[in-house]
Formats: sequence, C-alpha cells, structure tokens
Amino acid sequence: MRGIDTTWRKLYLNSYAYLLIMIAVGVAVIPLYLWGFKWWLAILQGVGVYLSLRGAVTIMRAWPDKQRKYHILMEKNRDELRPDTFRQFMDAPCGRLLARVVIADLGYPNDTYRRVKREAAPRFWRNCRATFAPAPSSTERIVIHKIDKHRDGQKQ
Repeated sequence: MRGIDTTWRKLYLNSYAYLLIMIAVGVAVIPLYLWGFKWWLAILQGVGVYLSLRGAVTIMRAWPDKQRKYHILMEKNRDELRPDTFRQFMDAPCGRLLARVVIADLGYPNDTYRRVKREAAPRFWRNCRATFAPAPSSTERIVIHKIDKHRDGQKQ
C-alpha cells in the first residue's frame, strides 16, 4: 500500500487543477499570438483566466480533504469492497480519481473500478431529468400542503 502522501499521488489527484492552469495559460497567450493586443479581447481573456485559475486553486485547496476522504474510504473498504461507499465520490472527476486510487491501493483487480463506477456512479440521463424537472410553484406547494393536511385529518 503506497498511501496518498506521495508526490506522484498529489500530482495525479490534482491533475484537473493542472489542466485548468494550462487552459488559463492558453486563454492568455493564444489570442495574443493570433490577433495581437485588443482591449475588448484582454477583458475577455482576463475573465477566462480568472475563472480557470479560481477553479485550479479550489481543487488544490481541497488536498487536506482528499487525504481525509482517502483514509475514510480505505477504512470502510479494508475488509471487503462496498461500492455504496464510493457513491458520493462518483459525481465529480476528482472524486472518481480518488476512488480509482483507493481501489488500486486496496489491491483489487483493474476491472473493479469499472464495476464500482457502474454500481455507484449516477447515470447521466437520470441526473439530467432530476436537474431539469420543473419545480412546483409556490401556489402548487400550498395546494399540495393543504391536501396533505386534509388527508391527515381524515386518517385520524
């Protein structure tokens, strides 16, 4: 078991932060090379660089939290693999990297991550339906609440 505190693990688990840094450099340099300096372009570049670097810093600041979650997952899955413990980590790419590292450190075969991902990862279309489902309006909530109160009164 290698642990999480190695330099290569830190590079691997923060790879999306480094990707965002490269995107920020590209956003800053490539338009300057192609079109030269223009004020309106510099403002757009500044916004793009800011957003990319903010995301990278957020990912890098989460390192202590990743270490804590690594140890929690190792303890929960030491005796047997429980795919349900990985469910909350399968939402984001960084969490999937952490799950992959934990499964590798526990010594499970290579296809184990695919099985865990299939069981624990949320399905894309199910998430889309849940995200874009129309929420009831305040009037509908009041009507639903009154109906529920009326039903509760009849049951008593």
